[in-house]
Amino acid sequence: MKWASRGSFMKKAKVEKSGAKRKIGRVRSSARACVGVMCAALLLVGAMPTASGAFGEDAPEGTGAPEATETVPCVLAAGNPTKEGPAPEPAFDAGAQEDPEDGPEAAPLPDGDSDAEGDPVPGGDAQNDLEVPGLGTPEDPCAVQSGLGAAEAVPVPATAEEGPLSAAPRAGTDPAGFSWKYADIGDTNTCKIVGYNDKVITSGTVHVPARNPVNNKKVVALEGARNSSGVEVGYTYQNLKCGIDFSSATNLERIGNRAFQGSGLSGVINFSGCTSLEKIETQAFQDSSGVTSVVLPPNIVKIVSYAFAGCTGITGPLTLPKSLEVLGESVFDGCKLTRLSIPSDIALTSIPKYAFRNNSLTGKIVFPSQITSFGSFAFGGDDDSKNSLTSVEFQATGLLSVGASAFKNNQIANDPITGKSFSMLGEFAFANNNLSRRISFEGDWSGYPGNGIIAGNEMVEEVVLSPHWLLVPDRMFDGVSHLKSVQFPTGEKRSLT
Repeated sequence: MKWASRGSFMKKAKVEKSGAKRKIGRVRSSARACVGVMCAALLLVGAMPTASGAFGEDAPEGTGAPEATETVPCVLAAGNPTKEGPAPEPAFDAGAQEDPEDGPEAAPLPDGDSDAEGDPVPGGDAQNDLEVPGLGTPEDPCAVQSGLGAAEAVPVPATAEEGPLSAAPRAGTDPAGFSWKYADIGDTNTCKIVGYNDKVITSGTVHVPARNPVNNKKVVALEGARNSSGVEVGYTYQNLKCGIDFSSATNLERIGNRAFQGSGLSGVINFSGCTSLEKIETQAFQDSSGVTSVVLPPNIVKIVSYAFAGCTGITGPLTLPKSLEVLGESVFDGCKLTRLSIPSDIALTSIPKYAFRNNSLTGKIVFPSQITSFGSFAFGGDDDSKNSLTSVEFQATGLLSVGASAFKNNQIANDPITGKSFSMLGEFAFANNNLSRRISFEGDWSGYPGNGIIAGNEMVEEVVLSPHWLLVPDRMFDGVSHLKSVQFPTGEKRSLT
């Protein structure tokens, strides 16, 4: 019985020793696999240095290696560090020592069949279904276990996501939650504003930047939304009920069609800092009734039709820059401008129809010699017009073209007609003003003057007709209640008293 017991014990010891060796092999294979995965992760992270001593290895002295300060993915943290050296042999009972020569030897365990406890080991693969304290599992070889406790994975820092295309608000200046929307134009250096984040803004001031703060491209255009056909739809900024600052928009070249049509903008629009702005397009600020005044860009070339039409809050003086070449029709129609100044060296040659109709203009306007054309209702108005110009002076020495009702319903008291030559005099061109005394059309070459040119000027007393007229226009003297005489081209003078 004693030797049988010793033989059985020896067999069991050999089996356990063989199983321990196989497990050690499995641990080594698993460790190699985990290290491989860890290295791949380190290659992906790249910029993140490996903490010294992560695998129990100290940096050599004198190398000056910096101490790691960043988190490294998949670092294996030893839960229960042990003294270096080979794994200890299984302990046996001191009172039960066995002679290896006694009794039959234990049969060897075939590879890949079973371990000491009889559990199958598929093909001898040490990585399958293996859990080793401190090394994790085959399913997640980088999950670090602390001893036999729950897995504790070392965190990996999250990568910062890039911001949206729209610009972040200018800190401390733009209203909270506001940002512009940008779109590229087609080159590598420029972009345009095409809207904003659609929040209702009721206070503060928004700022138009010189560059897109996301990609540093120059902001050269400012537009509104478009429909599926690419047509501007207007009213993009109707919920932008605040001020707007263009002082930083030094790269801005164009404000697009209907960009701020129907906007809720309020206060002064000052383009004096927009030194590159050359074009304000059709209906750009139309019906923005909260705008109170406008300072035009110093180098503007074109202000297209209806750009500020219906901005009933715009009041005060307006100066046209000398760079201005084109004014569109109805550009300030229905505003409440009180004064208009035109530099003597302006590039502009004509004032189009309805340009300043139904404003509140007062005082005198001097038109330099290069401005020779005035469209219908350019400064005129309806019967309840608020325009009250008291004096008009044409400095041109050549032919002038004055359209229908161009200066109708003002309070012009000087004589802008006598001594001037006209290629066209539209109907009611100077009707319902305060013209007085003697008015001469001798220099008029129009041939067929319009009806009622000076109708409603009660204080006119004498009229000299043009020798180039082929007829006396109808309603010529309607309302001219103080008229005393008319001189005809033949030299005949007829008294009306």
